[in-house]
Amino acid sequence: MQEAGFQATNAFTECKFTCTSGKCLYRASLLCNEQNDCGDNSDEENCLLVTEHPPPSIFSCEYLPII
Repeated sequence: MQEAGFQATNAFTECKFTCTSGKCLYRASLLCNEQNDCGDNSDEENCLLVTEHPPPSIFSCEYLPII
């Protein structure tokens, strides 16, 4: 039973992101996933660039202490 004035919310029916075109994305996982889910690519704008491989110098021996 619901109290008066309160609506039940469902995580899958709540808009997580509104595209520039007006389309609503209901899952936050659709943002910045390298797929044009909005149709206007607004879900891929302003995303941080993530690289899969660290720069080679991070594993260089020059950074390791000599024991």
